[in-house]
Amino acid sequence: MPNQAGTEVRFTQVLEKLNKWRHELVEQMRSPSTTELHREEVLKLKVQLDQAVGCLQLCERYQILLTSKVTE
Repeated sequence: MPNQAGTEVRFTQVLEKLNKWRHELVEQMRSPSTTELHREEVLKLKVQLDQAVGCLQLCERYQILLTSKVTE
């Protein structure tokens, strides 16, 4: 579904790479060789990654461009 600018917002390749990275982080957290301190750092990174993926998915779903303005 194109937006008002006539372009379609898609992040397919980026989302694939970010989801692959997410999977790698989950595997690191599950690894018995990962220290508790490292696991906490990986978890913080994963949470930020989850938020970034969610933002990109939201932009795709509602066709939000970088140049879009939010109005109340």
